[in-house]
Amino acid sequence: MKTKSFKIVLPAFALMLAITASLAFTPANNTADDIVVTSGYYQNPNQINCKLVSPIDCDCTSSFNPVCTVILFDGIHQVYQKQNSISPCNVLLYKGL
Repeated sequence: MKTKSFKIVLPAFALMLAITASLAFTPANNTADDIVVTSGYYQNPNQINCKLVSPIDCDCTSSFNPVCTVILFDGIHQVYQKQNSISPCNVLLYKGL
């Protein structure tokens, strides 16, 4: 009797533990900030007048990483993102991991 119930309860407990552990390491939410940015803007000469640069490999969430830059014909420029088509380009982008 003990062996039969032990054979049923132990796998069920192991399955419950595995599901709980997998949920503990799942990201909390999938926001747009988590997506890698493939095109950005550099300020020329200010945040209202921006020029599009592509391709880049940057993101918005890794603020501990160095700032994302591009090398263009006239030097190194910091890369920004626009919130929408009419907003200034002033959202900092960082180098991807």
